[in-house]
Amino acid sequence: FFLPPAAHPATAYGDASMTGGREILVVDSSLPEDTVNQYACFTEGDHPLIRIDTDADGDRSVLIVKESYANAFIPFLLAHYKTVYAVDFRYFNREGQPAFKLDGFASEHGIDDILVINYFSVPNKQDLTEWLGYLID
Repeated sequence: FFLPPAAHPATAYGDASMTGGREILVVDSSLPEDTVNQYACFTEGDHPLIRIDTDADGDRSVLIVKESYANAFIPFLLAHYKTVYAVDFRYFNREGQPAFKLDGFASEHGIDDILVINYFSVPNKQDLTEWLGYLID
C-alpha cells in the first residue's frame, strides 16, 4: 500500500454536522497479520464521513463520494489537497439514517472538487444507485 509522505490528522464522523468525531488513521501499517479484514488498514474501515487535514500547498479541498473501495485511493490525494472529505453514501438519506445533501455540504465547506469513486458494479445495483442519487435529490 501507498503511505503518504507525512502523518495527517483524520477524523471520522457519524453525520454531516461533523460533531463528536473520533480520530482515525488514514493508513494503519501496523495491523496484525492475523487481522481478518486487512483492507481496514485504509481509514480503519468504513465511516459515514471523514475529514482529513493535510500540509499540502494551497487551500484546495476535495469531497470523495464513495463506498469502501475508494478507501485505498484516499492516501493518494493527501499531497494535493489541503482538506479531503470522504462521504460514504450508504450511510445517509434512507429511513433511519442522517441526511446528507451534496450541494449544501460542498457549498458550506468550500469544496473545490468532487470525485465519485465506487466499485465498478455499483451502477448495476439498483439500491446502491438510488442511495447515491439521494445525495443530489
